Amino acid sequence: MNRRLSRLSIRFVALCMLGAFMAIPATQMPTAAVAAEPTTFTLVSGGGSGAPGTADPAVEFFNGTDWQPAIIIEQNFYSDIIPGTRWVNWAYDVNSGPQGATLTYRIQFTLPANFEAPSLTVNIHSDNVAYLSLNGTAFGNQLERESAENFLNPAESFITANAAHFVPGPNTLRIDVYNFSGPTAFDFNADVTFTEVQPGETTLVVVLDLVPDGAIDVDFNGPFGGFTLDDDDDPALPSSRSFALEAGSYLVGQNVALKGYEVSTIC
Repeated sequence: MNRRLSRLSIRFVALCMLGAFMAIPATQMPTAAVAAEPTTFTLVSGGGSGAPGTADPAVEFFNGTDWQPAIIIEQNFYSDIIPGTRWVNWAYDVNSGPQGATLTYRIQFTLPANFEAPSLTVNIHSDNVAYLSLNGTAFGNQLERESAENFLNPAESFITANAAHFVPGPNTLRIDVYNFSGPTAFDFNADVTFTEVQPGETTLVVVLDLVPDGAIDVDFNGPFGGFTLDDDDDPALPSSRSFALEAGSYLVGQNVALKGYEVSTIC
């Protein structure tokens, strides 16, 4: 019989499983521990305030050979708009577009080499269907039909908080827009959040990895307080937490053992 395994790991430190606790051999307990403050920045279509007919400063369109700037267009009368964004298209055309075709766009952002606990939240309208991927990994799409829901409020929201989807340096958010008929365009904003470890700090990273993946919330505790992790794309919870700590030894506990899962020991 195959047995399900739960892997609980901490990077950059040596540790062993002791019952329901993960412990670093004790030499000195910390007097203080502070979780690194998260950083958030926002990507927006049209640069947020670009004029119709001008190039988007960040969003690019693939023309089949090269990437070129997407074009900011006027909002169609039948569509809604996300505050602070502009509708963009492959060309300055609000009345027509390629029929039964997919148009590919991208926007890039940069993460530092020492990032932890990343997440990306995208709010989007599109005419007709938007498919989202990050660095080649799909993480959401709108209704796959010619529906007004896809370009009316409320905008649809998609998130990935899986650290494996992100890389140090340039990252690419790709938006493929399929058009059934008539006009095509889209607008969006996207929040990128991460924790940056400052040079000179000791960092403890707790990562939850269930095999197979499951929508299970796991509570932990330690000298820096309690926290909860899961390893799916639940927008409310991350799969990892990082803590900037003073030099010393630490004890991290899993509050309740998961029934039906074993623990993979890391030493």
